[in-house]
Amino acid sequence: MDIPNGVKIGYKDYKINIQDAPIIDGNEVCYGNIEYDNGNINISSFYSEDQQKCTFIHECLHGIDEIVESNLEEEQVRKLGKGIYQFIKDNKKLFIDID
Repeated sequence: MDIPNGVKIGYKDYKINIQDAPIIDGNEVCYGNIEYDNGNINISSFYSEDQQKCTFIHECLHGIDEIVESNLEEEQVRKLGKGIYQFIKDNKKLFIDID
């Protein structure tokens, strides 16, 4: 899986920004964050490639949660993000575009 330059979540388009700096959200240093109003998903390059990809999935889950109004807690998003990322990583052939 490669992190794309952008992604569409529901009716919103998000630009993916890989930043060579820590991501600060509130008062916390984070792996990444999502800016719903600005249409940005920011991911710090300070971490491993696996962590960046897992963070991408995590932030996309926040975007999906916001669109479908499921009101997931941060811990739920964190656990689902890790699980989905590992599923994608372990089953790459399922996600190959053969068209």
